[in-house]
Amino acid sequence: MERETEVKLRLDRDTAQARRRLEVAGAVLEQPRAFEDNVLYDDAAFSLSRRDRLLRLRTTRPEAGAAPTPAKLTYKEPVPEAAGPYKIRGEINLAVDDPEGTDTLLRRLGFRPIYRYQKYRTSFRAGEVKITLDETPIGNFMELEGPREEIDSFAAALGHRWADYINLSYYELHQQAVSSAGREPGDMLFEDACGE
Repeated sequence: MERETEVKLRLDRDTAQARRRLEVAGAVLEQPRAFEDNVLYDDAAFSLSRRDRLLRLRTTRPEAGAAPTPAKLTYKEPVPEAAGPYKIRGEINLAVDDPEGTDTLLRRLGFRPIYRYQKYRTSFRAGEVKITLDETPIGNFMELEGPREEIDSFAAALGHRWADYINLSYYELHQQAVSSAGREPGDMLFEDACGE
């Protein structure tokens, strides 16, 4: 099982400025902007969620002219030594050629969709750090994933410090946003993307 260590940083609405800062800091574009649709699954007893585990099916639709990306089935679980401002999880990723068939299989195994969220993601790399710019319905974020020291060094090069780090999931950030707005929780979707 691989280990994922990451932090999120909240961005202004202007992702072009963030892209310029990334380029100045030496980041190289790896994957152009693409639309992601993510579905989290659990059983009727919420046995995964109750144990802080995640099962996600992600489909990606690249913008015109970009290479297609396979769907991905991901399982994540906590690791005992996770501490500090980082989100550290054990992770298994599988490329999926048939997302509809995978959804059917998961449902037949007793899993059902419990949460859906969407975002536009652009991916970069700087040394060992994978950087993503995520445009979501609740705002824009940058994720930094890699070794802790490399994350800290790159975040500092962008003008960020530990106090800026967010170690919450998009589900948790969305729940905070709807709670503070006094709305009912639901899925995190772009209105213009719901019917696609």
